[in-house]
Amino acid sequence: HIISVMRDKALHPSWFATQKAYYDLVTHHTLPVCLPQLKNAPVGIDGRVGLINEALDAICSDVVLKAPNTLVKSAELEVEIACHILNISGFGELETLLKAIKSKKSPYADCLGRWRECLRAEGREVADKYFDTLWVNFYQRYDNCKMNESNAGRNCSGETGMKKDIWNFEHPALRDLKNFLRLFGN
Repeated sequence: HIISVMRDKALHPSWFATQKAYYDLVTHHTLPVCLPQLKNAPVGIDGRVGLINEALDAICSDVVLKAPNTLVKSAELEVEIACHILNISGFGELETLLKAIKSKKSPYADCLGRWRECLRAEGREVADKYFDTLWVNFYQRYDNCKMNESNAGRNCSGETGMKKDIWNFEHPALRDLKNFLRLFGN
């Protein structure tokens, strides 16, 4: 049994009483724990593990995660709980990881750095999270799609973009994620 942790959703204790939660627990052996996307969220691995522990405390009292990638048994919920935090050298998120594992040239996306510098010179700031998201979007759409490709917005981004050969899924930056996923195969 696994509790998967998702961000960008609000945690509400009554959610766990819903049919969907029960269905997910019984059918998929997962119980989502939703973490809010906080503007001033903790930075680094330890800060994020602390945020996950706060969310877990709302549903069970017998689990404290000390580190990512480690299964911890909850006798209270009768499940094993683990978390993985996507990052590069302890910081960043999915978009940071995607930037690191790109497999093609990225001239359009890389030029965004100069745009960001221009904004800084004008006294404006773009947060790393939003910049990395924009970089990934440009990489998928402009660096790896034909300019005249029909339905490029749909065919060159999101899930469809993940199916293309523009990512190096053997990149060493994915080692921790692969090791985490292997926990569930044992």
